[in-house]
Amino acid sequence: MVSIVLAVGIPGQLIGGLASDIAVRRFGLRIGRVITPAIASSIAGLAYFACLGLDSVWAIVFCCAVVSMMTDIGNPSIWAFMQDIGGRNTAAIYGWANMWGNFGASFGSLMVPTLLTWGQSSGSGQAMVFIACGSAFFVSAVAMLGMDATRPIESKR
Repeated sequence: MVSIVLAVGIPGQLIGGLASDIAVRRFGLRIGRVITPAIASSIAGLAYFACLGLDSVWAIVFCCAVVSMMTDIGNPSIWAFMQDIGGRNTAAIYGWANMWGNFGASFGSLMVPTLLTWGQSSGSGQAMVFIACGSAFFVSAVAMLGMDATRPIESKR
């Protein structure tokens, strides 16, 4: 089941790259870099929240596949954003972003079992995980609205 979820995301990279390019041409660099990942993150958050009302394992797998696809659709815009603002500092920006991504992944690996344990007695552990993950996607969608690819980072030398 996990392989299905991850495989569904693969074409998302190509779709996201095309969507980002189209959005930049249509809305300009500022909005174009933001709109694709913000919408994708919002859809991913909705997919996690949809899991709360589902009883079928395959329906939950479908929602998780939507999350995988939306995550991969948003990635190319974020990578392009880092190049837009990075200039000669692009490698450092990628390193900085990767570090925070790794912190988030390690936090998630602690958060999920903790929430499952907290909710074990009431049977709400899985719901707590879906709510936390869906909420994180909504927070990221809102945070992305503050990104501005037209303002490059300049080193102070």
